Amino acid sequence: MPKDNTREQVEKSESWSMPQIAAMIVLGAVLALMVLLVAGDLINFRTTGRLSPRHHARDLLNLISPSSQNALPAPNLAYIQTWMTFDYLNKAFKLPPDYLKLKLNITDSRYPNLSIRHLTDDMKTDPNAVLAEIRAAISQRPAATSTRP
Repeated sequence: MPKDNTREQVEKSESWSMPQIAAMIVLGAVLALMVLLVAGDLINFRTTGRLSPRHHARDLLNLISPSSQNALPAPNLAYIQTWMTFDYLNKAFKLPPDYLKLKLNITDSRYPNLSIRHLTDDMKTDPNAVLAEIRAAISQRPAATSTRP
């Protein structure tokens, strides 16, 4: 008879309770995330020759879906604000350095390190009117051409 008691104890110890199952699922998810992070480090090391301590969601998405390689949305004209400098706009919208200066007839020597707010204050003009002019100028720019040989 002692063997039957032992068998019942073994059968009871082999069954998992709901909290144990939940803990194993969480542990498995954490382990999977760690594997993805290490894989990202290895891919980064292989491509750049160095390890990076930073992990971005975009890097993880590239591991899952390589076709989305650094796909960032294009800047939106509606988000242009008066705190932005012309240098910032040139970089964000990939404009030639003097494009807005020539298009808007800006003569201020601080260009491109001039904010839209400072320009409108100096000109004593409505910031919204200048913002509209900037948006129009950017939307009318010719398509960028490749400079590759």
